[in-house]
Amino acid sequence: MRHLLTTLCFVGTDVNVITCGYQDSIHRLVCESGFIVVEDSFYGRNDFFTCVKGKPKEERSVSCSQQGTLESIKKSDTTTCSRNMESHRVMNDACVLPESTDIVAKKCNSELDCKIPVNTETFGDPCPCTYKYLEVSYLCQNNIIACEGTSLSWSCEEGKVISVFDAFYGRRDRGVCSFRVTQAQVSNTNCIPPPGPSKAYKIVSKMCDGKQKCSIGANNSVFGDPCFGTYKYLQVSYTCISG
Repeated sequence: MRHLLTTLCFVGTDVNVITCGYQDSIHRLVCESGFIVVEDSFYGRNDFFTCVKGKPKEERSVSCSQQGTLESIKKSDTTTCSRNMESHRVMNDACVLPESTDIVAKKCNSELDCKIPVNTETFGDPCPCTYKYLEVSYLCQNNIIACEGTSLSWSCEEGKVISVFDAFYGRRDRGVCSFRVTQAQVSNTNCIPPPGPSKAYKIVSKMCDGKQKCSIGANNSVFGDPCFGTYKYLQVSYTCISG
C-alpha cells in the first residue's frame, strides 16, 4: 500500500501545491506562523500531464473535473473512459458537482496545520473513470491586535514586505482587550464599520503596504471614534510577500 503525504511549509506567501490521488494520499497545508487562508482549489483533471506517471491513457480524460467555481462541470460524452466500465458508469454526461474550494476552505481555513485525504470520500467522484488530483492555492495570514491607547508594530523577514488584507478598529468581542476595564466599556460588541472596505483598512494599508516593517497607534486620533465610551482595539490581518 502506498502512502503519499504532500507538505509545504510557508510563512506569509502564496502557495500552490498539487497532490496526486494515489491510494491513501494526504494533501497537507502548513503555516509556520499565522493561519491558513484557502484561495482556490481544483479536484479532478484539466490536463494530460499532471499525475500521469504509471497511469493508462484511458484514465487521463480532461473532460471530467470539479473546480472551485459555480460552473457546471460535465462529462462531455458517453464513450470517453468507457473501456472496461459498466454501461451505467459512462452514461452520465452531466457531471454537475459542488465546489472543491468550499470543501478545502471549510476544513483548513484558520488552521495552522491541515491534512486532507485526496479521495472520493472527501470530494465525491466527479468522473469515476478519470484519475484525479488535488491542487490548492493558499497563503499564511497573520492576525495581530493592539488595545486602544497602545501601538501595533510588526515586520517581515528580510526580502519580504507587508501586504494588509484587513484592518478593524472598534469592538466586536467582549473578551478582547478587556483586562482592567469596566463592563460598560466592553459591552458594546456592535462597534463595527459599515459593509465594504473599512476606514481602518484604508489607513493601515496606506501606511504599511509595501514596507518591511510598520508601526501604527491604536487610538481615536488615527482612526476616529466609531463608538464613544467603548474601549476599542485595532486588529490587523496581513501577510508578507516578496518585495
